Amino acid sequence: MRDMLARVMIVLLAACAASYVPAAAQADSGVPSRPLATPYGPLEAYLQESSTPYGLYGRAAMRSLINGNLSYVSGWLPEGSNAYIQTATATDGVVGYFGGSRILATDYGPASYGVQHNAPSNGTYGRFGWFNGLTQLFYPDGSGWFPLYFGG
Repeated sequence: MRDMLARVMIVLLAACAASYVPAAAQADSGVPSRPLATPYGPLEAYLQESSTPYGLYGRAAMRSLINGNLSYVSGWLPEGSNAYIQTATATDGVVGYFGGSRILATDYGPASYGVQHNAPSNGTYGRFGWFNGLTQLFYPDGSGWFPLYFGG
């Protein structure tokens, strides 16, 4: 019984340590892609970052250019050093430029949150989603295509 309790405590402590993210160390970074003009106003793919005693962590979000509010699309995940910026094929066959965040270690492999454009070089529309480093595919989030936002 005592051994089982000790193992449970170790698992709980490890889970708490992995999810610990000190607010004082947080920083934000944009994603190398244009914001999208949505019905809610212009939104951009965003990555909130935090340096912890356990390494660099990040969580993906959409950020409003009107009020700066973040809508998170992931929890805190271990962060890699590079971003995906390349032409990407989506699960629905669309091939277009993808500008994404630094790589996050997801349950499905290394992935980057960002925007896929509707053309390989730039395009006029974009959509939010994840590019997976293992499958080399873009997975749209289902919110649809929006015009690229150029300000004004």
